[in-house]
Amino acid sequence: MRRKPIVHSLCVACTVAALAIIPASAQEFHHYNFSAGGGVSVPTSHASSSFNTGWNLDFRGGLTVSSNFLADLDFSYNQWGLTNSTLASFGQPNGHADVWSLT
Repeated sequence: MRRKPIVHSLCVACTVAALAIIPASAQEFHHYNFSAGGGVSVPTSHASSSFNTGWNLDFRGGLTVSSNFLADLDFSYNQWGLTNSTLASFGQPNGHADVWSLT
């Protein structure tokens, strides 16, 4: 069970690093902005009986017009695997559902 302390230490180190960067980057005005992220997508309500837990990605970027206004494009992608019972009802060996958006 040595893995748990390593994961905890890694999480603490990443949090401290992220908090140290925030004040340093808040002092400058940048004309361009970019961000990326990802995570876990958990199906809820009626979808939870047909979909397994999935994953998502998000990319955003654009121009910083002022400190209060950004002109950005945002791309998001979500994917969920289908449950075995859903696949069996359609007679398929595998499958997934995905949703993407560009705003």
